[in-house]
Amino acid sequence: SLTLSGSTVYVEAELYTKSFSLAIKNSTTTSNPAAQHSIPTAITITKVKCWSSQTITFQLDERAEDTPQTAGTDIMSATLSCGATTASTTSFTNAGISANNWISLDIDTGSATTTAINISYTIDD
Repeated sequence: SLTLSGSTVYVEAELYTKSFSLAIKNSTTTSNPAAQHSIPTAITITKVKCWSSQTITFQLDERAEDTPQTAGTDIMSATLSCGATTASTTSFTNAGISANNWISLDIDTGSATTTAINISYTIDD
């Protein structure tokens, strides 16, 4: 909702919090980057959650728009381990992603027939 106080408009988080998902089939450590996603505006990542048919660990990194195949800067504070139940993190070393840069998924250990990852973010002004 929106709230007006004098000349200030306050916006609640549900109006500017968004998410996207990455679904990966037959993920392995040799298929990196396993998936990539780009958003045309600057964002701040607020949560990453996942599940997987087998146990894997992964890291997300921010890669420059013009060099998506070159390793970038880690986003999460540590790798995240995914299995049959949902795992998540809200701990980041690089949550602020520049407009048009790539968010790249790199599988660090394990392999799985199905993996789903959801990334929540807010749009920066």
